[in-house]
Amino acid sequence: MQSAAPARLAIVSAVALLLVEGKLRIFTADAAKADEPSAGQQLAEVPFAPFSPATDDGVAASVVASPLGVDLEADESGRAAHWRAYSKDGAPLLKGTVSLEGGGGELQLKKVDIVKGGAVQITSFVLKAA
Repeated sequence: MQSAAPARLAIVSAVALLLVEGKLRIFTADAAKADEPSAGQQLAEVPFAPFSPATDDGVAASVVASPLGVDLEADESGRAAHWRAYSKDGAPLLKGTVSLEGGGGELQLKKVDIVKGGAVQITSFVLKAA
């Protein structure tokens, strides 16, 4: 399936609305599907900030979470491998990749090796629809 810019913009805007007041959780290992329990250990959780208005570059539409900031007390220690997004009622909605800043993941962190009780600094979180 391919979609035109208006459809891509509508998709990412609708997803961003589902995440309002939701949570972003970072895990050590991935699950096969977004609605399955994570196979890994939860390392950190931060509330979603508002998203920017959707934009389209001619190939994909995207929304960027306003700075999510820092989880000052990581839940556990481990290497961040993936993220999951949950609605405000706790329903799992999305999952994706984690990388170091500039590494290409939808979620980019200053450090992927997280220490329990330490700060987890998110530098970027972008959702795209092609």
